[in-house]
Amino acid sequence: MVASLLLWLLGLFTGANDGGSLRESIIYGFSVSQNWLGSLLALPIYLLIAYILNSLVILESRTSWLAFLFLYLLSMNFFLHGNLWLAISLLLFILSITILSSCIDYDGVQRRIYAIFLFFALSAIFFPQLIYLLPIFFLYLYISKILKFRNLLAALLGIATPLWLLFGTAYISPQLKAFTTPLLSRVTGLFVMKTALSLTVAQLLFMSIEVMLLIHSVWLLIATSNPAKPIMRRMLSLFIITNAYLWILSFFSVNNFNMFFVWRLPGVALMLAYVATVKVTKLSNIYFVILNILLLIVAFLGLWN
Repeated sequence: MVASLLLWLLGLFTGANDGGSLRESIIYGFSVSQNWLGSLLALPIYLLIAYILNSLVILESRTSWLAFLFLYLLSMNFFLHGNLWLAISLLLFILSITILSSCIDYDGVQRRIYAIFLFFALSAIFFPQLIYLLPIFFLYLYISKILKFRNLLAALLGIATPLWLLFGTAYISPQLKAFTTPLLSRVTGLFVMKTALSLTVAQLLFMSIEVMLLIHSVWLLIATSNPAKPIMRRMLSLFIITNAYLWILSFFSVNNFNMFFVWRLPGVALMLAYVATVKVTKLSNIYFVILNILLLIVAFLGLWN
Protein backbone atom coordinates (compact mmCIF):
# COMPACT_ATOMS: atom_id res chain seq x y z
CA MET A 1 0.00 0.00 0.00
CA VAL A 2 2.86 2.40 0.82
CA ALA A 3 4.56 1.57 -2.49
CA SER A 4 1.27 2.14 -4.35
CA LEU A 5 0.81 5.56 -2.75
CA LEU A 6 4.40 6.59 -3.48
CA LEU A 7 4.11 5.55 -7.12
CA TRP A 8 0.77 7.37 -7.42
CA LEU A 9 2.31 10.60 -6.06
CA LEU A 10 5.36 10.10 -8.29
CA GLY A 11 3.10 9.96 -11.33
CA LEU A 12 1.44 13.23 -10.31
CA PHE A 13 4.63 15.17 -9.63
CA THR A 14 6.51 13.93 -12.69
CA GLY A 15 3.59 14.58 -15.05
CA ALA A 16 3.88 11.03 -16.37
CA ASN A 17 0.16 10.95 -17.04
CA ASP A 18 0.22 13.88 -19.45
CA GLY A 19 0.94 11.88 -22.53
CA GLY A 20 -0.27 12.24 -26.06
CA SER A 21 -3.71 11.03 -26.99
CA LEU A 22 -4.63 10.43 -23.36
CA ARG A 23 -4.47 14.12 -22.53
CA GLU A 24 -8.23 14.31 -22.88
CA SER A 25 -10.87 11.61 -22.76
CA ILE A 26 -13.90 12.65 -24.80
CA ILE A 27 -17.27 10.88 -24.68
CA TYR A 28 -20.21 12.30 -26.57
CA GLY A 29 -18.84 15.83 -26.53
CA PHE A 30 -17.99 15.93 -22.81
CA SER A 31 -14.31 16.12 -21.91
CA VAL A 32 -12.40 15.70 -18.67
CA SER A 33 -8.81 16.90 -18.73
CA GLN A 34 -6.14 14.84 -17.04
CA ASN A 35 -5.01 17.01 -14.13
CA TRP A 36 -5.07 17.10 -10.35
CA LEU A 37 -8.87 17.14 -10.33
CA GLY A 38 -9.04 14.08 -12.58
CA SER A 39 -6.60 12.22 -10.32
CA LEU A 40 -8.50 13.15 -7.17
CA LEU A 41 -11.79 11.96 -8.69
CA ALA A 42 -10.30 8.77 -10.15
CA LEU A 43 -8.59 7.66 -6.93
CA PRO A 44 -11.79 6.99 -4.88
CA ILE A 45 -13.23 5.08 -7.86
CA TYR A 46 -10.16 2.83 -7.94
CA LEU A 47 -10.39 2.36 -4.16
CA LEU A 48 -14.04 1.32 -4.57
CA ILE A 49 -12.99 -1.20 -7.24
CA ALA A 50 -10.35 -2.59 -4.85
CA TYR A 51 -13.04 -2.98 -2.18
CA ILE A 52 -15.31 -4.83 -4.64
CA LEU A 53 -12.47 -7.17 -5.61
CA ASN A 54 -11.69 -7.81 -1.96
CA SER A 55 -15.34 -8.69 -1.26
CA LEU A 56 -15.39 -11.41 -3.94
CA VAL A 57 -13.35 -13.80 -1.76
CA ILE A 58 -12.03 -15.68 -4.78
CA LEU A 59 -8.81 -16.75 -3.08
CA GLU A 60 -8.75 -19.36 -0.33
CA SER A 61 -6.31 -17.36 1.83
CA ARG A 62 -4.92 -13.83 2.06
CA THR A 63 -7.96 -12.36 0.33
CA SER A 64 -6.76 -8.80 0.96
CA TRP A 65 -3.85 -9.45 -1.39
CA LEU A 66 -6.13 -9.06 -4.38
CA ALA A 67 -7.06 -5.47 -3.47
CA PHE A 68 -3.49 -4.57 -2.56
CA LEU A 69 -2.01 -6.01 -5.75
CA PHE A 70 -4.64 -4.27 -7.88
CA LEU A 71 -3.73 -0.87 -6.40
CA TYR A 72 -0.04 -1.77 -6.73
CA LEU A 73 -0.38 -2.56 -10.45
CA LEU A 74 -2.57 0.48 -11.01
CA SER A 75 -0.06 2.83 -9.42
CA MET A 76 2.68 1.58 -11.76
CA ASN A 77 0.80 2.68 -14.89
CA PHE A 78 1.02 6.44 -14.61
CA PHE A 79 -1.20 7.26 -17.58
CA LEU A 80 -4.18 5.84 -15.69
CA HIS A 81 -3.88 8.13 -12.68
CA GLY A 82 -5.69 11.17 -14.04
CA ASN A 83 -7.97 9.51 -16.57
CA LEU A 84 -11.42 9.71 -15.01
CA TRP A 85 -13.28 8.03 -17.89
CA LEU A 86 -11.01 4.98 -17.80
CA ALA A 87 -11.68 4.71 -14.05
CA ILE A 88 -15.46 4.86 -14.62
CA SER A 89 -15.26 2.29 -17.43
CA LEU A 90 -13.27 -0.06 -15.18
CA LEU A 91 -15.86 0.31 -12.41
CA LEU A 92 -18.70 -0.62 -14.79
CA PHE A 93 -16.62 -3.51 -16.16
CA ILE A 94 -15.95 -4.91 -12.67
CA LEU A 95 -19.58 -4.51 -11.63
CA SER A 96 -20.70 -6.37 -14.78
CA ILE A 97 -18.25 -9.22 -14.16
CA THR A 98 -19.10 -9.38 -10.45
CA ILE A 99 -22.86 -9.49 -11.01
CA LEU A 100 -22.45 -12.10 -13.73
CA SER A 101 -20.28 -14.34 -11.54
CA SER A 102 -22.99 -14.39 -8.86
CA CYS A 103 -25.51 -15.89 -11.27
CA ILE A 104 -26.30 -19.53 -10.47
CA ASP A 105 -29.05 -21.85 -11.61
CA TYR A 106 -32.16 -21.68 -9.42
CA ASP A 107 -35.86 -21.03 -9.77
CA GLY A 108 -36.47 -17.49 -10.97
CA VAL A 109 -32.94 -17.04 -12.34
CA GLN A 110 -34.48 -15.32 -15.37
CA ARG A 111 -35.07 -12.16 -13.30
CA ARG A 112 -31.43 -12.01 -12.26
CA ILE A 113 -30.21 -12.61 -15.83
CA TYR A 114 -32.56 -9.89 -17.08
CA ALA A 115 -31.19 -7.47 -14.46
CA ILE A 116 -27.57 -8.39 -15.31
CA PHE A 117 -27.96 -7.71 -19.03
CA LEU A 118 -30.08 -4.62 -18.38
CA PHE A 119 -27.22 -3.14 -16.33
CA PHE A 120 -24.77 -4.28 -19.00
CA ALA A 121 -26.74 -2.53 -21.77
CA LEU A 122 -27.05 0.68 -19.74
CA SER A 123 -23.28 0.67 -19.18
CA ALA A 124 -22.65 -0.02 -22.89
CA ILE A 125 -24.59 3.12 -23.82
CA PHE A 126 -21.79 5.16 -22.21
CA PHE A 127 -18.95 2.75 -23.03
CA PRO A 128 -19.80 0.81 -26.22
CA GLN A 129 -16.53 -1.14 -25.85
CA LEU A 130 -18.37 -3.32 -23.33
CA ILE A 131 -20.16 -4.89 -26.30
CA TYR A 132 -16.98 -6.85 -26.92
CA LEU A 133 -17.66 -8.75 -23.69
CA LEU A 134 -20.97 -10.25 -24.86
CA PRO A 135 -19.32 -13.50 -26.10
CA ILE A 136 -17.64 -13.92 -22.69
CA PHE A 137 -20.95 -13.37 -20.90
CA PHE A 138 -22.81 -15.96 -22.95
CA LEU A 139 -19.85 -18.37 -22.72
CA TYR A 140 -19.95 -18.09 -18.92
CA LEU A 141 -23.70 -18.79 -18.88
CA TYR A 142 -23.07 -21.84 -21.07
CA ILE A 143 -20.24 -23.13 -18.84
CA SER A 144 -22.44 -22.58 -15.79
CA LYS A 145 -25.15 -24.67 -17.51
CA ILE A 146 -27.78 -21.93 -17.25
CA LEU A 147 -27.88 -20.88 -20.91
CA LYS A 148 -31.36 -22.27 -21.45
CA PHE A 149 -33.89 -20.95 -23.92
CA ARG A 150 -35.88 -18.95 -21.37
CA ASN A 151 -32.69 -17.58 -19.82
CA LEU A 152 -31.42 -16.58 -23.27
CA LEU A 153 -34.66 -14.71 -23.93
CA ALA A 154 -34.31 -12.94 -20.58
CA ALA A 155 -30.76 -11.87 -21.50
CA LEU A 156 -31.79 -10.57 -24.93
CA LEU A 157 -34.75 -8.73 -23.41
CA GLY A 158 -32.46 -7.13 -20.83
CA ILE A 159 -30.17 -5.87 -23.60
CA ALA A 160 -33.06 -4.64 -25.74
CA THR A 161 -34.98 -2.75 -23.02
CA PRO A 162 -32.73 0.33 -22.54
CA LEU A 163 -31.89 0.49 -26.25
CA TRP A 164 -35.56 0.37 -27.22
CA LEU A 165 -36.42 3.10 -24.71
CA LEU A 166 -33.47 5.26 -25.81
CA PHE A 167 -33.98 5.07 -29.56
CA GLY A 168 -37.77 5.08 -29.23
CA THR A 169 -37.57 8.32 -27.29
CA ALA A 170 -35.06 9.72 -29.81
CA TYR A 171 -37.53 8.96 -32.60
CA ILE A 172 -40.20 11.00 -30.82
CA SER A 173 -37.86 13.71 -29.50
CA PRO A 174 -35.29 14.79 -32.12
CA GLN A 175 -33.21 16.53 -29.43
CA LEU A 176 -31.89 13.15 -28.30
CA LYS A 177 -30.33 12.55 -31.71
CA ALA A 178 -27.38 14.63 -30.53
CA PHE A 179 -26.70 11.72 -28.16
CA THR A 180 -27.78 8.71 -30.22
CA THR A 181 -25.91 9.69 -33.41
CA PRO A 182 -22.44 9.61 -31.78
CA LEU A 183 -23.45 6.40 -30.02
CA LEU A 184 -24.29 4.69 -33.32
CA SER A 185 -21.04 5.88 -34.89
CA ARG A 186 -19.03 4.57 -31.94
CA VAL A 187 -20.80 1.18 -32.04
CA THR A 188 -20.18 0.95 -35.79
CA GLY A 189 -16.52 1.80 -35.23
CA LEU A 190 -16.14 -1.19 -32.91
CA PHE A 191 -16.29 -3.53 -35.89
CA VAL A 192 -13.51 -1.69 -37.76
CA MET A 193 -10.34 -3.54 -36.78
CA LYS A 194 -6.97 -1.76 -36.85
CA THR A 195 -3.80 -3.73 -36.23
CA ALA A 196 -1.12 -1.04 -36.67
CA LEU A 197 -0.08 -1.05 -33.01
CA SER A 198 3.10 0.63 -31.75
CA LEU A 199 3.95 -0.56 -28.24
CA THR A 200 6.46 0.92 -25.82
CA VAL A 201 9.05 -1.22 -24.05
CA ALA A 202 7.08 -0.91 -20.80
CA GLN A 203 3.87 -2.12 -22.47
CA LEU A 204 5.64 -5.05 -24.11
CA LEU A 205 7.22 -6.07 -20.82
CA PHE A 206 3.91 -5.81 -18.94
CA MET A 207 2.07 -7.85 -21.59
CA SER A 208 4.83 -10.49 -21.44
CA ILE A 209 4.33 -10.70 -17.67
CA GLU A 210 0.61 -11.16 -18.33
CA VAL A 211 1.30 -14.15 -20.59
CA MET A 212 3.58 -15.71 -17.95
CA LEU A 213 0.91 -15.31 -15.27
CA LEU A 214 -1.82 -16.57 -17.58
CA ILE A 215 0.02 -19.79 -18.41
CA HIS A 216 1.03 -20.37 -14.80
CA SER A 217 -2.50 -19.70 -13.47
CA VAL A 218 -4.10 -22.08 -15.96
CA TRP A 219 -1.59 -24.79 -15.07
CA LEU A 220 -2.21 -24.34 -11.33
CA LEU A 221 -5.97 -24.26 -11.83
CA ILE A 222 -5.83 -27.61 -13.64
CA ALA A 223 -3.25 -29.21 -11.33
CA THR A 224 -4.87 -28.18 -8.04
CA SER A 225 -8.45 -29.22 -8.69
CA ASN A 226 -10.76 -28.80 -5.72
CA PRO A 227 -14.30 -30.00 -6.46
CA ALA A 228 -15.49 -28.60 -3.11
CA LYS A 229 -15.10 -25.02 -4.36
CA PRO A 230 -16.80 -24.92 -7.79
CA ILE A 231 -17.99 -21.30 -7.53
CA MET A 232 -14.51 -20.03 -6.64
CA ARG A 233 -12.95 -21.95 -9.54
CA ARG A 234 -15.67 -20.72 -11.91
CA MET A 235 -15.04 -17.08 -10.97
CA LEU A 236 -11.30 -17.53 -11.31
CA SER A 237 -11.80 -19.14 -14.72
CA LEU A 238 -14.04 -16.22 -15.76
CA PHE A 239 -11.32 -13.67 -15.00
CA ILE A 240 -8.62 -15.75 -16.73
CA ILE A 241 -10.71 -16.25 -19.89
CA THR A 242 -11.69 -12.56 -19.95
CA ASN A 243 -8.07 -11.46 -19.60
CA ALA A 244 -6.89 -13.76 -22.37
CA TYR A 245 -9.72 -12.56 -24.62
CA LEU A 246 -8.97 -8.86 -23.97
CA TRP A 247 -5.22 -9.45 -24.42
CA ILE A 248 -5.78 -10.86 -27.91
CA LEU A 249 -8.44 -8.27 -28.75
CA SER A 250 -6.03 -5.43 -27.89
CA PHE A 251 -4.02 -6.18 -31.03
CA PHE A 252 -7.08 -5.95 -33.29
CA SER A 253 -8.65 -2.83 -31.78
CA VAL A 254 -5.87 -0.29 -31.44
CA ASN A 255 -8.21 2.60 -30.59
CA ASN A 256 -9.37 0.75 -27.45
CA PHE A 257 -5.97 -0.53 -26.37
CA ASN A 258 -5.75 1.63 -23.23
CA MET A 259 -9.28 0.75 -22.12
CA PHE A 260 -8.65 -2.98 -22.58
CA PHE A 261 -5.37 -2.51 -20.73
CA VAL A 262 -7.03 -1.10 -17.61
CA TRP A 263 -9.79 -3.73 -17.79
CA ARG A 264 -7.13 -6.46 -17.57
CA LEU A 265 -5.51 -5.09 -14.40
CA PRO A 266 -7.94 -6.76 -11.92
CA GLY A 267 -7.41 -10.09 -13.69
CA VAL A 268 -3.62 -9.65 -13.60
CA ALA A 269 -3.82 -8.84 -9.87
CA LEU A 270 -5.97 -11.92 -9.32
CA MET A 271 -3.59 -14.20 -11.22
CA LEU A 272 -0.61 -12.74 -9.37
CA ALA A 273 -2.31 -13.26 -6.00
CA TYR A 274 -3.42 -16.77 -6.99
CA VAL A 275 0.07 -17.81 -8.09
CA ALA A 276 1.58 -16.42 -4.88
CA THR A 277 -0.91 -18.04 -2.47
CA VAL A 278 -2.11 -21.34 -3.92
CA LYS A 279 1.18 -23.12 -3.12
CA VAL A 280 3.51 -21.18 -0.84
CA THR A 281 7.00 -22.61 -1.23
CA LYS A 282 10.49 -21.19 -1.36
CA LEU A 283 10.43 -21.43 -5.15
CA SER A 284 7.07 -19.62 -5.38
CA ASN A 285 8.40 -16.83 -3.16
CA ILE A 286 11.42 -16.38 -5.43
CA TYR A 287 9.10 -16.37 -8.46
CA PHE A 288 6.93 -13.71 -6.81
CA VAL A 289 9.98 -11.52 -6.05
CA ILE A 290 11.16 -11.77 -9.68
CA LEU A 291 7.73 -10.74 -10.93
CA ASN A 292 7.76 -7.75 -8.59
CA ILE A 293 11.17 -6.68 -9.88
CA LEU A 294 9.90 -6.88 -13.45
CA LEU A 295 6.81 -4.83 -12.50
CA LEU A 296 9.01 -2.15 -10.91
CA ILE A 297 11.04 -2.02 -14.13
CA VAL A 298 7.74 -1.46 -15.98
CA ALA A 299 6.97 1.44 -13.64
CA PHE A 300 10.32 3.14 -14.09
CA LEU A 301 10.25 2.63 -17.86
CA GLY A 302 6.86 4.34 -17.86
CA LEU A 303 8.43 7.54 -16.47
CA TRP A 304 10.25 8.14 -19.74
CA ASN A 305 7.40 7.21 -22.13
